[in-house]
Amino acid sequence: MKIKCQIMLIDGKSNKNKRIYTNEAVENILNTWKEHRDIIFGMDEEKPDYKLMDICGKVDNVYLEDNIVVIEGELFDNHNGTKILKQLREVGLNMYITTTGRGILSEDGKTVKDFELYYFNLTNDSSFDVYAIQELLESN
Repeated sequence: MKIKCQIMLIDGKSNKNKRIYTNEAVENILNTWKEHRDIIFGMDEEKPDYKLMDICGKVDNVYLEDNIVVIEGELFDNHNGTKILKQLREVGLNMYITTTGRGILSEDGKTVKDFELYYFNLTNDSSFDVYAIQELLESN
């Protein structure tokens, strides 16, 4: 299943977690994608490393669109990520993509600097006011 999702605003406003991501933090996310191109989707935000069974998809593209970070990727067939997404859609709920990584908070205790991306997670909530996962229809 091909998907697209907005994940992060960089308008200088704090998110629901009271964090502000700078342009530098966003550039680090984009650069990590450009350098590695092996970023995954997972299902558990608490784990710094994933077991193979936790991986539920792969990222195909990461880019900026009007000050919003956008992710395009693919959920693997017959995996928990696809099953969960389908179940949420059946009952009318949304699923989002979030980032997992490490950063340094500036002196204000809110602004994230030097953010290092580990992977993206599938979750039922987002700390940013962004659109949920959309399924991309493949053209014939």
